[in-house]
Amino acid sequence: MKRILKDFEDWTSGILLVIGMIILLYGLIMRYVLELPTTWQDEVARIFMVWGVFIGAAATLRENNHIQVELLYNVLPKPVQRYVDVFANLVTLCFFIFLFVSGGKLVIDKWETGQESLNHIPLWIIYLIMPLAGLLLVFRCVERVIHAVQGKLDSSAEGHGNTPSL
Repeated sequence: MKRILKDFEDWTSGILLVIGMIILLYGLIMRYVLELPTTWQDEVARIFMVWGVFIGAAATLRENNHIQVELLYNVLPKPVQRYVDVFANLVTLCFFIFLFVSGGKLVIDKWETGQESLNHIPLWIIYLIMPLAGLLLVFRCVERVIHAVQGKLDSSAEGHGNTPSL
């Protein structure tokens, strides 16, 4: 299960970002080389890239590669660092739960109202990434909270990518 989720995060985020870039390249070629501008590709590329970034955020959290400010953290004693890790990850978990819940409400609202984008893509499909990514991020953050409580969380710059996964 761990491997399936890891592969899903890595491959899906990468593929979505590449598709978004290919669509943008297509738009550039159509507009500046063939002089046949189109309008659909900007919105569609943006959707693919946003989805890729949101799913990639879970992979980044898994690998402990998010930006961290460690100036004060590194001078704290190890036991205090552990409490800081638990607290920081609990606050982060609250934000991801908020993302999941508010994203779910937004999707339901767009579903019920039937709103569409300019290219007639239902908005609920576009916004579906918020609760999906929220769920992935909640899972990854719960992993981090468990590791922080157990004292297994490596938050140092040298530890990027070395956080054990459940």
